[in-house]
Amino acid sequence: MSNQAAIALKSISDIFVKTFQPYQKRYTVQQNQGLFENYWFTNNQYLNSEIIRRAILGEIVAGYFVTNSPNILGIDIDDHQGTAWKGGRPSPYLLSVYSQVVQRLRSLPSLLLQSPHGLHAYWILEQNIPAVILFDEAKKLLGNTPVEIKPTPTASLRIPVEKRFIDPENFQLLNIPLYMIIQQMWIYHPAFIFDDSVFPESIRESLNTKKAKLRTLKNLPRIEKVEKELMPFVNGQTNDVKMKLCLTYRMAGLSVEEAVYRFGMCLLQSPFYTGNLRNPGQAEKFVRYEYSRNAKENYKPKPRDLQLDFFNKLAAENIAAQQPFAKQRTKPVFRLANGILEWADWHNEILKNKGQTAFFDYLYPWYRKNRKAGFYPLPQSYLRKLNFRYFDVLPWLENIGFLRQAPFKYLPKGGICKYFNIERQKFC
Repeated sequence: MSNQAAIALKSISDIFVKTFQPYQKRYTVQQNQGLFENYWFTNNQYLNSEIIRRAILGEIVAGYFVTNSPNILGIDIDDHQGTAWKGGRPSPYLLSVYSQVVQRLRSLPSLLLQSPHGLHAYWILEQNIPAVILFDEAKKLLGNTPVEIKPTPTASLRIPVEKRFIDPENFQLLNIPLYMIIQQMWIYHPAFIFDDSVFPESIRESLNTKKAKLRTLKNLPRIEKVEKELMPFVNGQTNDVKMKLCLTYRMAGLSVEEAVYRFGMCLLQSPFYTGNLRNPGQAEKFVRYEYSRNAKENYKPKPRDLQLDFFNKLAAENIAAQQPFAKQRTKPVFRLANGILEWADWHNEILKNKGQTAFFDYLYPWYRKNRKAGFYPLPQSYLRKLNFRYFDVLPWLENIGFLRQAPFKYLPKGGICKYFNIERQKFC
């Protein structure tokens, strides 16, 4: 063995880690166990260099996951209809599906491998993108193409075997060391495949039109709670129920079309109701009318976490009781303080979810760092909704110790709003 080959063999796992950036706190292993052939199980141990090396050399069969911000898009193409490979050539079905994938992603893969049932294609990207964004955009491009996106943070794909790399154009085995394969591969700028749809600026712009969607997701548990409390429709007792439903949908940010759909689902849960709303046209007409008028009712779904809601309200009431402004501003100050606390609770839930945290950190620079330092983002747009005169209340909230501004840069056009530490316990 030459010195160059020996060096390459020693660093083969390092090459894999640098190129594929696997999540190394767990991996999968394939074994034969009794009646189960090719049984995969998850090993919650560290994916170390020796396991990677043996898997690349084909001595063991192991799979890997990616992080919540991967640099690769992997596509698993399987032929379960017959023989995937015959005479060293892929089946017509594999060729057809592979052609569709290449056409939809507008590029040949950076790396292509034979798998026992088909092909593993990889697009290596110049930068990491949150999985929730990357895979969602890839699904949009792939449409109904019969493939799987793997690996993901929750679904593994086998570690590439060095001797199974093939040419993406003619499907011939490459038969060269891994380090040479990596040196020759294409690395794509994300815009080449996805245009600008995966970049923070474009996503932030699109969120301006999708805020209602995000608000709906946030309020979905409350919507479902209200529906459960109000259902089923009963003959002669529908007026108050249907108005509360529509008001709940509107306040939660549902579009008219979404509200009509959920309203219809509620009717399906009311088998003994025989009123005029059974007519789909009448039901839609009513929902659209309720959306078009400025309803004065203020029906609010019950909070999901009553204990947390209680302490939020207690702290907000104690803060409002101290407010130094005119008496008529007590309620607006309460709404501002309570809204800030609810906002903080929401961001606490985000921090518990690694995927969501990666998404927000990509979209809003320094989000993870600032949150782990104990600070919460408080954008002007949200504060303005809570209290249109928030700007002269905030200094007083800082003065009494409820808020403390973070010593971080403020760049709203770059997705960086002001961050604050929020002191809840002091006022409960």
